[in-house]
Amino acid sequence: MAQTISMDDVKSVKGKGFLHNKGTDCFSARIVTVNGKITSAQVRALADLSDRYGNGVVTFTTRQSVEMQGIPFAQIPAFTDAVKAMGLSVGGTGPKVRPVVACKGTTCPCGLIDTFALSEAIHKRFYEGWHDVALP
Repeated sequence: MAQTISMDDVKSVKGKGFLHNKGTDCFSARIVTVNGKITSAQVRALADLSDRYGNGVVTFTTRQSVEMQGIPFAQIPAFTDAVKAMGLSVGGTGPKVRPVVACKGTTCPCGLIDTFALSEAIHKRFYEGWHDVALP
């Protein structure tokens, strides 16, 4: 499938968590997690969303977010609503504060502090609190 959407369309969703799949009308969606933590129900729902809206491929990024490939531009609003209904959000792209990344803390034999609790507090204060602020 060749690209038929405009570069303005591509730019319109880049800062909202959607990265263009080169040469197509499809995008990869970044689903933000709180330090890589999602429930088993969310994992199952994400797999279903990937089959329904994308190409069935789910990957994990170095920023501990989930990425789904092959989502057609026209399906982005419905996909975004479905992700929100799961208690998650799309984002983590564009000139904005990025999602928080931390080690597993006390679930690791070498962990000294509860990094999950700390990363959740940082996520709420900075990622959610500064989410709408455009950075240079």
